[in-house]
Amino acid sequence: MSGANFKQDSLDVSQLASPHLISELEHLRRNCSDVQLAEEEALGAIQKTEEKHGQLKGSCGKCPADWFFHNSSCYFFSIVKSASFQKNWHDSRADCISRGSDLTVIDSPEEQVDFCTSLKRPCNISKKEKKWVWINNVTEVESRYWSPGEPNNHGPDGEDCAVIVYKSTSPWKTRYDAKCQDHKLYWLCETHLLQYLSCPNFS
Repeated sequence: MSGANFKQDSLDVSQLASPHLISELEHLRRNCSDVQLAEEEALGAIQKTEEKHGQLKGSCGKCPADWFFHNSSCYFFSIVKSASFQKNWHDSRADCISRGSDLTVIDSPEEQVDFCTSLKRPCNISKKEKKWVWINNVTEVESRYWSPGEPNNHGPDGEDCAVIVYKSTSPWKTRYDAKCQDHKLYWLCETHLLQYLSCPNFS
């Protein structure tokens, strides 16, 4: 084989191999980019997990700022934020939900006395509609907490929401029915402190 023929054959082989090599190179580049992207995503996920771990470790067993703890639940009383800011029943509940909670359910005599004695201000609570059903769908059967003459469903449109109005002379009889839209009062939110009951072990 002459030198000229060898060069021509080599050139032909190179030309034939070039598309294949270019394809392989592009494939390797794509794989490399995918690996880099996966690595970045993994590092980001690790960072977020570490941040959440730190937040959970710092807050485990504690109520959020401006909330108070009572009997395995956290409570938020709106007057803590503003003594002049009040809402109707629906807006009060919407605020509680935005905080990851709901309007308070008073489900024991102790809770009735404790809260009504400590609040000493009118506030929305979590009963609504004609059967007086709490927001957790439990029907209220206890009548001794109603103020005398309540609920009276006053007015042509009636009163379908319940509020607490504290009286030092009668801390047991504090509940009144009220107009859901018209009456603007303070409100009390509640959320169960599950982290308090079962905190993970942190290393």
